[in-house]
Amino acid sequence: MKILVVLATDKRLASELFLGRADQILNGQFLPKELRDKTTFVPTVFNPKKEALDLANFLLEQSASMDAVALLLDKRLAHAAQNLHSSIFIGHVDFTTHIPSVQNFLSGQAARLLRNLGFLLLELEEAVSFQAAILPIRNFDADELQELARLCHESTGEGDFIARSTGLIRQIVKRRGPRLRSKYPDRYFKDDAGRHFCYGFEEHSRFETGGEHDITCHLNGLFRFGKRLEDQRHFNVTAGDNDGERISVTFQNCHSRQVDITKRTHVNMFSNDFHK
Repeated sequence: MKILVVLATDKRLASELFLGRADQILNGQFLPKELRDKTTFVPTVFNPKKEALDLANFLLEQSASMDAVALLLDKRLAHAAQNLHSSIFIGHVDFTTHIPSVQNFLSGQAARLLRNLGFLLLELEEAVSFQAAILPIRNFDADELQELARLCHESTGEGDFIARSTGLIRQIVKRRGPRLRSKYPDRYFKDDAGRHFCYGFEEHSRFETGGEHDITCHLNGLFRFGKRLEDQRHFNVTAGDNDGERISVTFQNCHSRQVDITKRTHVNMFSNDFHK
C-alpha cells in the first residue's frame, strides 16, 4: 500500500526537513502492526508560492497511483482545503508558535495523523465497513454519517479518533439489512428517509468530470477520508420496502445542485453524490 503524505506550507526549513529526513519523520512504527510491513510512504511538499497548481489540483496529480492520501496542512493555508476533508485525510499544523525542533515537531504531527489514518484504513479493509463509510454524504440521510464526516474534518489528530470513528462506522453498518417486504436476499443501507442504498457490483460507468464539475467533485469521487475508492462502482438507490416501488425525490449532485428524480426504478449514485 502506498500512502502519499503531503506537507503543505511555505516554511522553507520544514519543507527541507520533511523531504530530506522523511525516513525518520515517517518511520511507520506508529502504524497498526498489520500495516507496517506492507505500507510505503511517499512524501512530497506543496508550497503555494512555488507551485503553478492550486492545492486540490496538486493532490489530484500527485495521487494518481496512490492507495491513500494524508495531508499535513499549515493552518495558514486552511482556506485552500476547505472542501477537501471528505476526500483527503487532513491534519492541521500550527507553525505560528515557537518550535524548538522542527524535525521533532513534524514527527509528532505526522505520527498522530498517520496512526489514526492507519487504524481507519485497517477498519475499512472489511468490505461492509468500507461500504458504510463511503455512502454519499449529501444524500444518505443519517446522523452517524454526518458525524463521521465532521469527525474526519475536525479531529483527525485526536487521541480518541480511532474509537469514535470505528464506533460511528459500526453504527452505520447496523442500518444494513434486507427489504422488509421483498422476495430477494439483497442487503441495503437504509437511511432515515426510507431510501435503500445497495453497493452494486457493476463497473459499467464512472462519475462525470469537467464541464460544470469542479476539482472537488473529482477528488471526492476518487477518495473518501484518505482512502482510494473503487471509482467505477456506485450505489443503487431505491425507495420503500416493496420490490418494484418507484423513487421520486430531489437529490443533490456532487457540487450541491438540486436534481429532481421522478418515478424511477432506481438511481445510480457514486460516493461523491454524482448520480444519473
